[in-house]
Amino acid sequence: MAKTMTIETAVKNAIASSRMEGFVLTDDIEKLISDTAYGKITYAEAIRILDKKWNREQPTV
Repeated sequence: MAKTMTIETAVKNAIASSRMEGFVLTDDIEKLISDTAYGKITYAEAIRILDKKWNREQPTV
């Protein structure tokens, strides 16, 4: 019988997969992943936060 994956499991898998690929995930980035997955912030907001953290320019559309 197939099980539906929970958001918590999906977040844990995303974090584990990222680490296996060699990415360094800090606590604040893990929180962004979780907040985005649970719908607390949008993907666009998460990207803006990351861009600001790394002082990257925002694209103009």
